[in-house]
Amino acid sequence: MFKQDLAKVLRQRKQKNLYGNYIIKIKKLEIKCLYLFISLYLQLKNPVFQAVEETLRQNEYGFDELQLKECKEILEKKEFRFLLIMDSYDEMKLENILKNLYMNNKVKQNWSDPLVIFTTRSEIFTSCNYAFWFAPGNKEKFKGNSALKIQS
Repeated sequence: MFKQDLAKVLRQRKQKNLYGNYIIKIKKLEIKCLYLFISLYLQLKNPVFQAVEETLRQNEYGFDELQLKECKEILEKKEFRFLLIMDSYDEMKLENILKNLYMNNKVKQNWSDPLVIFTTRSEIFTSCNYAFWFAPGNKEKFKGNSALKIQS
């Protein structure tokens, strides 16, 4: 039990350090966002096509089909946007790495064009094609990678 508690504390600290700069920028732009942390390496049966839906259905959020539909309707009204933090891309099953989760999950269409942050270890950037794994359909909108040092 102690290891799980420690892991939870370290994860929260990691999130605060890593996403703090992005969240500050978003707040300055006065964009109303709801943050959804998607752990790609845990318990998701189908992260390539259902990452957002599966995360919202998990115990932490507990959405049912009706709530998912209502959420999508509110997003379509532009009352707020999701900020999807897709964590640990490099820790997914090997057959899922090198797939564009943004496109395969139909993030723009299904979730009304949310802001998306992917986290991964820097080793993933050694391939010259890494941009294709993260970029939205229009590669010009892709902001590239930003290496941030994480302190535990």
